[in-house]
Amino acid sequence: MQTKRIPSHRQSAFTLIELLVVIAIIAILAAILFPVFSQAREKARQTSCLSNSKQIGTALLMYAEDYDEQFPSGRFNPFAPNPADYGKGWAGQVYAYTKNAQIFKCPDDSTSQVSGNGITLYPVSYIYNYNVATHSALAGLNAPANTVVLAEGTGDLANVIVSGEQPSSPTPLYSAAGDGLYILTAIEGTATPAVAGPVQYDTGTMGGYHLATAPQVPYPSLFKSEKGRHSEGAIFFLADGHAKFFRSQAVSPGGNAGDSSAPQDRDNGLAAGTEDSAHPVTFSTN
Repeated sequence: MQTKRIPSHRQSAFTLIELLVVIAIIAILAAILFPVFSQAREKARQTSCLSNSKQIGTALLMYAEDYDEQFPSGRFNPFAPNPADYGKGWAGQVYAYTKNAQIFKCPDDSTSQVSGNGITLYPVSYIYNYNVATHSALAGLNAPANTVVLAEGTGDLANVIVSGEQPSSPTPLYSAAGDGLYILTAIEGTATPAVAGPVQYDTGTMGGYHLATAPQVPYPSLFKSEKGRHSEGAIFFLADGHAKFFRSQAVSPGGNAGDSSAPQDRDNGLAAGTEDSAHPVTFSTN
């Protein structure tokens, strides 16, 4: 008589080696994919920043169109002239064209909104070109497509929803203006050349300058770091109406050049002219 064999139903299981192999594969995939996800998130923030800069810059151009092509001059008072007031407080002047205080903040800027005494101070992540603020008119710019109007910054707060920006702090802080090298003015009573306290450029050191090695920037505290906020560069809005990412070294900072073809003058702190081939864009209006 043949005995009927009952099949075994023993449950199979992973061995320790197999589990370790799976864990190792997951770890390798994570190491590959996490930087990719991080880069994708940063690219999205950079795109949002570019959109903000474009909207604010367009508001500046709309302001100029309504005021005989004159750019905002900030808190500058011709009856009590102080050069440090040029451009400072510009955001409040163009707020009427944006109606949105949130667009003044880059997603990568860690500056936080502050409220108190019935007033809200909003982060302003963009610094106005001091040379444009002191310039006569849009039509007088030699090459608008090569002229910086807005650069990225951090640490700035302003009551942008009010034309005069009327801050509530003991040391009033306004939306900042600067030339990318010597001047950065945001605090009431600041002189020029000026370092504006907590406000800094977040563009990286521009024009080939460095923080600690030659050629060194005159005021290292004007810059958050040697590298820019976005992938070793930053977003800049140009006077022809477009916003674009540039590596820091491609942008020439400083005072107005003597003429349009002048190279960057490090001895005198002057930016390159708008027709200088070594720098695609410049803080100079000439």
